[in-house]
Amino acid sequence: MGVFYYTGEGVGKDERKAKDYFLRAAKKGYISSYSALGEIFFTEKDTVNALFYLEKGVLVHSESAYYLMFNYYLFDKHNSETAYEYLEMEINDRVYLNNFIIKYYNIVRFEAGNVSRFDGEAFPVLLYCKR
Repeated sequence: MGVFYYTGEGVGKDERKAKDYFLRAAKKGYISSYSALGEIFFTEKDTVNALFYLEKGVLVHSESAYYLMFNYYLFDKHNSETAYEYLEMEINDRVYLNNFIIKYYNIVRFEAGNVSRFDGEAFPVLLYCKR
């Protein structure tokens, strides 16, 4: 239900209800809710709670939690060392590795808007993953 309220698909968009459903799901241990809450809290500029839920996602090997943590540290904090630690965890776990690389590459190359700003980051990631 949280996804439907968050996107407005089939129901009226209501981020407050979406957050409530995701919080209930997280209490029950639904893995995808951790990343959803991380995104919602980042949107609300509540980094403490965003990181709390994303770390919970990382602990249960959530692909999207790794991905969001990687992007947070690389682009928001400009801390490539910590960012690559999350990438390395993702690689070591072998959790949907190909999807992770493809998503990251697509964001860097096509969705970033200012490709030249991020262009230098895409290739070290791809080279690192080939080791």
